[in-house]
Parts: sequence; structure tokens; C-alpha cells
Amino acid sequence: MTRDASSTPAMKIRDALESDLGSIAELLLIVHQMHVKAHPETYRGISHDTAVEFLAPRLTESNAHLRVAEFESELQGYCSATFRSYPSIPIFQPRESSTLTRSLYDQSAGGADSDEPS
Repeated sequence: MTRDASSTPAMKIRDALESDLGSIAELLLIVHQMHVKAHPETYRGISHDTAVEFLAPRLTESNAHLRVAEFESELQGYCSATFRSYPSIPIFQPRESSTLTRSLYDQSAGGADSDEPS
């Protein structure tokens, strides 16, 4: 039996909503705890509430994007990116940069591993 491609569920990528923050924080904590364990000299443990507080500004900052991946109405992952401008100073030219701060897919849903900043 062949399956019509239009009936196959698809991953939906969309802007995050305030109501997504709790689920995004859960995914952030999965990777963050691995960082804390591997590099306690750099990372500190955080609570779920702290993760939500950290993520919340990305919903409204003009230089940030917070997107989620949804499959069959379930949040499967997220991506957070920030963009910064740096003024000219004596040792640097003015510049702009972007940082992908986190990208994670829920592996229990068959997703890929997390991506770290490069």
C-alpha cells in the first residue's frame, strides 16, 4: 500500500510562544546538565524556573529569535539565535555577529542530537 505524501505528518517550525517556555526549558535542561557535569568550572546548575527566565526575553528581543519544532502538536525541539552589533573600538573594527545558542531535538521522538555553538 502506498501512502499519499500529503497525509504524512510533517514537522512544523514556528516562532515560540510564551506557552512553550516550560517545554523549551525542559529541553534546555537536558543538555545543560550534561554541560554542568562535563565542565563544572564553566557551567552551573540551574532550575527549571531559571531556564524559563533565561529564555523569556528571547520572545521579545529585537535581536533574538526563538523557534520551536512541533510534530503532531508536540514540541520536539527548539532553536535560539541572537544577533549582536559591536561598535568600533581602538583594536577592533565595528562588526556584527550571530550565535546559535542552542538547537535540540527530543531523541525519544526520533530526532537528532543537539547542536552546539560553533
